[in-house]
Amino acid sequence: MGISPVARTSATSLVILIMSWTLLIVVIPQTSYLISIRVVEPSGFYFERLQYFDNQFRETMDREGIAPRQPELARIDDYALEHRYAAKLNELGGELNRMVRDIEQNDIRQFNIARSVNLLSPGFAFQYTVESLLGTGIHRFGSFREQANQYRGALREFLHARDATDPDSPHLLFVPDFMSDKPVDTNLIPRFHLQPLDVADGLAAATLPLTILLLEAAMAFFFALLALNRTELAT
Repeated sequence: MGISPVARTSATSLVILIMSWTLLIVVIPQTSYLISIRVVEPSGFYFERLQYFDNQFRETMDREGIAPRQPELARIDDYALEHRYAAKLNELGGELNRMVRDIEQNDIRQFNIARSVNLLSPGFAFQYTVESLLGTGIHRFGSFREQANQYRGALREFLHARDATDPDSPHLLFVPDFMSDKPVDTNLIPRFHLQPLDVADGLAAATLPLTILLLEAAMAFFFALLALNRTELAT
């Protein structure tokens, strides 16, 4: 006895459903990272690049013969050598800041590409929706990074201002032994307070994953309804 057309259609629908489930739940999430690193080249290891900058700085200082002296000796020529050292140190600091920003931006681009691929999976669409509504995930990381950079600037300004009030300080910022050594009231030091994400921003960020999730749910519902309508019911 042959297989009826209705049974054949039901079997085909079941196979398509299983293959779609496997693609959306297993294959896509497992390949998103591979796709992201193919599109955006990895930044490399942060600490290795940091060590490289440190070695380059030390080699430059040794080659040019620039190094901080004892404060008593440095006063003779009004800290001329130390000023050159501080300038080089600040230049290195600027390069390191740019390197860190580039690494972070590169990592965020990688994540966003993987996230875009993962949005095709209902599980990740749901996860990203919840993350956006709760103010976690990549949105919280971006907000934290911005607030942390602002806090670092405020802290540097505070130390700069405190050092400027000391007439005995050479005012060579962030060079050991060449800033003010007067005690600082710890109550005056700026504190870091992480501000939560705005609710409106969370709702806006959740729009895309929630829309995709609802579309996928609607497609699954209509596909199941179509398969049910084509199934022979036992009498």
